[in-house]
Amino acid sequence: IKIRNTDSKLTYQATKNYQVIGFLDATSQLNNGGNNRGVAHRLVPYENGQYQTYDPSNWRGELRGTVRNNLLMNVQFGRTWYTVDYQSTPADNSNRDKTTRLDRETGIYTGGVMGTGNSEVKKHRVRYISQANLTWVPATDFLGNHEIKTGYRGYLRQQENDTRLERPIAGNYILVYDRSGNVSGQPAELWAYNLPIETVLTTTTNIGAFVTDRWRVGQRLTFNVGLRWDDQSSFVPAQCKTQGQFGNSGCYPRIDGENLTAVSPRLAAAYDLTGNGKTVIKGTWGRFVDELDDTQAAIYNQNN
Repeated sequence: IKIRNTDSKLTYQATKNYQVIGFLDATSQLNNGGNNRGVAHRLVPYENGQYQTYDPSNWRGELRGTVRNNLLMNVQFGRTWYTVDYQSTPADNSNRDKTTRLDRETGIYTGGVMGTGNSEVKKHRVRYISQANLTWVPATDFLGNHEIKTGYRGYLRQQENDTRLERPIAGNYILVYDRSGNVSGQPAELWAYNLPIETVLTTTTNIGAFVTDRWRVGQRLTFNVGLRWDDQSSFVPAQCKTQGQFGNSGCYPRIDGENLTAVSPRLAAAYDLTGNGKTVIKGTWGRFVDELDDTQAAIYNQNN
């Protein structure tokens, strides 16, 4: 396995009160002869392994500012993505014309790559994210000191998964052999695969907004009070599948998956028993909502 990583960061002080930050991370990974099937490597010879390239990357831009002495702001926008490509080993695809065989008695695979989790696959994922917040410290006290913060976060995640390629020469199947009548290596089964599947898309969107108040009552009691709103949705865009050696073809309409909206209150308190900060009692209560994954709607996808 060969891995190369590059990080870069640029900070620019535009004015006395405002700062701009840029960040970029890029990684490239090469795995020559690994496998994605989940079986032990000793059962997968090099010819049945995979030539894998993987390039996770992300960039982010940020603006920080002091609007007033008691008002701070922060805005961020970024993109994260990767493409992972599983090809036949070696990289010149010279094994694509070799039929895949499995000896079920020994568990050993031979021939080119084929099968669940081990086909020639290209996967692409991307996520766009934006978030912003304002922090305000009121100049006057009202039943104590306050630090009020409000903001939002939104992102769109899309997965283009399992772009499984067809093998027109070797065929989209695995020949399975087993022990029969005390004789090893006897033909047993043929496992057929519904290839090609050019595009399997799922999309998830998440939007959340919040407001919190760090409320200090005197020198010994502090409350943290907050309220959050979330709206999430996932869907499978319209897509088509072409005819392969086995299986079928067709076009499929958009399908909506999970659609969730939730309001989440939160409350925390801390009390300094002695007044010197050495003994503090703390308690929290709140409601939290899990984020929908970018594969949330994949179970509804007919193109799979």
